[in-house]
Amino acid sequence: MSETVLAVDLGGTNLRTAGVGADGTISVRVQERTPESKSSADVVAVVSRSIGECLLEMPVKPEAVALAVPGTIGANSGIVNRAPNIPGLDGFDLEHAVSEACGLPVIIENDANAAAVGESWLGSSKGAATSIMVTLGTGVGGGIIIDGKLVRGLDGTAGEIGHVCVEPNGPVCGCGSHGCVEQYSSASAVVRMARDAIEKNPSLERSGLEAEGSKWVFDAAVAGEPWAKRIFEVQGYYLGIVLAGLVNTLNPEVVVIGGGAAAAWDEFYPVLEDQVLKRTYAEASARARIVPAALGDNAGILGAAHLGFKRVRSKTDVAV
Repeated sequence: MSETVLAVDLGGTNLRTAGVGADGTISVRVQERTPESKSSADVVAVVSRSIGECLLEMPVKPEAVALAVPGTIGANSGIVNRAPNIPGLDGFDLEHAVSEACGLPVIIENDANAAAVGESWLGSSKGAATSIMVTLGTGVGGGIIIDGKLVRGLDGTAGEIGHVCVEPNGPVCGCGSHGCVEQYSSASAVVRMARDAIEKNPSLERSGLEAEGSKWVFDAAVAGEPWAKRIFEVQGYYLGIVLAGLVNTLNPEVVVIGGGAAAAWDEFYPVLEDQVLKRTYAEASARARIVPAALGDNAGILGAAHLGFKRVRSKTDVAV
């Protein structure tokens, strides 16, 4: 066997592809932008091109492609049921399409589930039997591991933390609901709230927001701008409410927060922690450590690869 899997982490904004060894060593890595069209054809084309670039640099042919996707995946079907941030994939058999395009077996998994497995394997939740992973990126994703096994649910929709409603009459979400935590705690939400703040205060400069997105808002918060600091307080407030419910419900050992928008940890965490402590049973909150992810943007890649190795070799779902 080649002892290598090609892992692809497809996000709402970026696509990352890497060759990963059985011990988690990354041998080659490429990154591209996710197609703005969000169409299935364009996504397959970019994924295939990324795979091809990696294959040119890999000394051995990988055993499989492990593909992490920001959406719900039908149980044992390879079909993306819903992908709110890449709607062109809704109902699309992405597993089959990518396999045909690259000529390799493909395993598909929800991206936050993959990140949860990655952090459990080599990151912040290593050694914990029960953990929760929250990813803050274009959207908000979630992955849950109980007794060492990934929880997918009967229809593959378990762990959709980003679509827990926190404001019934809040902004419309890509999933079709209103007021999901994704609309308050994702990078996209930070940008939307910043636009709202600028409209209320025309003296604020808008060009930086359009050029840099949520990073510009973060830089403004670090610089002490009250309007920007307030946005991250809102982010932490609503995420804290959701995490408090999960801590009470699942009694985890650790909650890991990752994704690009988690870089604003120092801005949102104090409010998040306050909400968790106010809203949880003392025993549950005392046990649950809330920590930043250790693997950065490699969490999804490593988790997908780990699941890829396991499934290719066992042909069954296994503990992580």
